[in-house]
Amino acid sequence: MIAVACLLTAFALAEEPTMTMKVIKCKQAVNLRKGPSTDTDSLGLVPLNTELTGCAAVEGSDWIVVTYQGITGYIRNDFLELLAVEEPVELGPIAERELPAEAPIADINQESGYTDDGIALEQAVGGITVKARRIYTEANEYLLVVGLDASGNEVWRKQTMTPDVTEMTQTDALIGGTADAPLVLMYNDWLGLSALDPATGEVRWEITKDQIFLGGSISRVVDANGVLYIAGYYGPDPVAISANGEILWQADCSDRQAQWMTMMELTEEGISCWYGSIKGDEGETTATVVFDFNGAVKEIIYD
Repeated sequence: MIAVACLLTAFALAEEPTMTMKVIKCKQAVNLRKGPSTDTDSLGLVPLNTELTGCAAVEGSDWIVVTYQGITGYIRNDFLELLAVEEPVELGPIAERELPAEAPIADINQESGYTDDGIALEQAVGGITVKARRIYTEANEYLLVVGLDASGNEVWRKQTMTPDVTEMTQTDALIGGTADAPLVLMYNDWLGLSALDPATGEVRWEITKDQIFLGGSISRVVDANGVLYIAGYYGPDPVAISANGEILWQADCSDRQAQWMTMMELTEEGISCWYGSIKGDEGETTATVVFDFNGAVKEIIYD
């Protein structure tokens, strides 16, 4: 079993050791609560026997704070069994994790011990071709992004990695910005979002996970003004980020408990998002939610 990582502040040196814990004493699953109280909303269910790493106790309470499949919440200590105490680790900043020399973008092979997930991005931006590729080991997901000149020579290289592997993709890359000022957007759900200059690979701006959490298996679109609309599979709802790295707004469809977004499309009316789970008038269903360009829910079209 791959343990589900649940570090509070990803890739930062924790002040106290964290814990590996296992869900127990429930029939099938336990509620992941929005706050350390049974009076708060459920953010979802964590199945029996799930192992959670990096968990931390809430001082003065019977609750443990965890993150399950990208969603941070609280579980009562009664439903968790302590498996191990983990010492804090420090893992480094966005877009600066080094890949081993035996993992070049054009030559990933079985002998190297890596799994090549294929090209995630290949797009010409001016005189530079930007390529991105996901690479997996048993314990890590890497994202390698390079800029190549017209002869195919590497001009710059950036990479990032995650401290675990899950069923979701945890990294991504796309071309953002505007036609006159394009950017290479490089995402790691443990760290945040980096915007790179396509010509040099220089970091223009970064948004850390502490500022906004997006989750894994993201959906994303960019409009003509360079505004990035982005959201994760388990939430939160779409976030709008300007071409200059300013967080403009974050939508909120929590009253419908919407999650499992797998499609995002830009339309004249707004941002159209398909959710695989949403609370309808007659219970859980699927639906397309249209958010306007200020982040408000404009329309819900149930399937």
